[in-house]
Amino acid sequence: FPFLHVGVSVYNCLFDLLYNRLRGLTYVLPVALICVATVVLRYHYVVDVLAGVLLAVVVLLAVVASLPLPALRMARRGAQS
Repeated sequence: FPFLHVGVSVYNCLFDLLYNRLRGLTYVLPVALICVATVVLRYHYVVDVLAGVLLAVVVLLAVVASLPLPALRMARRGAQS
């Protein structure tokens, strides 16, 4: 799948935005540049980038939904300290 490097980058950024906001914010610009560069440098089509972003969002939702609520609270509390 040609869009996985975009998908993994977006997933990591979104995950960190949920659990460690500061680190997630530091990933936003590099991830955006990866998405733009893959199209501008003609490595992939726009649809590949969109598919990678969609896959990242779907997987993130599945991961968050599968976590029990206490684990989710502990992860967020641990990221804030």
